[in-house]
Amino acid sequence: MHYANFASPRRLLALTFLGVVLFSESVFLSQSVESELTALEESSLETSHLSTSSFAADPFKLEQTTKVYTTAIDEVFDLFDRFLEGFRATVFSPNAMKCSQRVRSTALTFNSTLVNYGTAKNQSVDRYVFNFTKVISVQGADAVGECYTTGFNVYSYVLMRATQFTDFTSVITAFLQNLIGNILNFNTIYQNIVNANTAGKYSDVYFYIGRLSYLILYFDPMVDSSLESPVQDPIEFLLKQDGKLSLYTKITDVAGSFLNASIGSVSPNSSVCVGNLSYFNDSISLLVSQYELKLYDKMGTTFKRMVQAVDPITSACFYSGAEYLNVLLDYLVTLIDINKLTYNLFHNMGRIYDATTDLISIFRFGDPNTNKYWRGIGKDIGLIINQISYKPSNYDPYNTTKKVVQAEQYVLY
Repeated sequence: MHYANFASPRRLLALTFLGVVLFSESVFLSQSVESELTALEESSLETSHLSTSSFAADPFKLEQTTKVYTTAIDEVFDLFDRFLEGFRATVFSPNAMKCSQRVRSTALTFNSTLVNYGTAKNQSVDRYVFNFTKVISVQGADAVGECYTTGFNVYSYVLMRATQFTDFTSVITAFLQNLIGNILNFNTIYQNIVNANTAGKYSDVYFYIGRLSYLILYFDPMVDSSLESPVQDPIEFLLKQDGKLSLYTKITDVAGSFLNASIGSVSPNSSVCVGNLSYFNDSISLLVSQYELKLYDKMGTTFKRMVQAVDPITSACFYSGAEYLNVLLDYLVTLIDINKLTYNLFHNMGRIYDATTDLISIFRFGDPNTNKYWRGIGKDIGLIINQISYKPSNYDPYNTTKKVVQAEQYVLY
């Protein structure tokens, strides 16, 4: 049928009225069937105590299998997965079921962590917090990456389908035509829902609800149309950039490299903390670039990288605080002790010289518009401070107590 004739006001009104009448008739017939089934069930229940064979009149009860769930989370996600199967969610996003599985795994792990903490004794608050951040960075990261991709696929599908309709009238027209074409299917599915609910097969109830939702919401347009939207080429976008780094990026590059070189070498947690902070910062920059380049399908992996860094950053940066304090105290003790300071200058002169010449070379020949430039500055300055100020290893240039004893022995002889 041609769209122009079909979408006239009179025909549209008549079609709407016809759809409402047919749908009401199907609901009325379904309710009548439901009443008869209810009466049959009540009559069978009255004689159920005489013999177990009385249940043979209800085939649904014979097929019923009861699944025992250890947690309510499993039950909820089983029903939700059945709804997705009925809804044919993979039509809109191929990885929709994987998203549900990842979220289920995250919820179960989070729940077990909470239960274990409730039964554990003398568990510190920091371990309690870091157990949950670990869940976020492992199972949570997988869920974020998978479900972002699912959401993006659904969004892309909706936009693609929207381009196939010329206006709102064409949407209503196709919707009404879909209702009329599936009126018998609606009636059949409604009866299946009633029967499954009567038998206590709630998994099938959610499956048929999903299938009913799919038949209502999925309908083809009556007029095909296409709409092309230009997407900027990534190479062209990069060529148009001025290549300048922001002040925030420069500061974080210098600070991160400085801490890693000055304290990170003697603070294991500091190295992990600074490394993951740099990783997180690079992921943010990548996410911004992907957004500006309209590479939305790639952003899910970047979100996953960012969430994965949450636990290492939280735990390592927390414990590195105490290590920072110890290292700073060692630095202070060395700087106020002329003997230790002189010892470091002579014994570490080679490393100090190499770091100084490298720093001068960066200032003279480096490119300030690159991350390598600012990270190199922070690294060399941190290395110089570390070699001068840190507590000397195997430091014992002279032992005053030993010398005095030897002198006394010499006098006695």
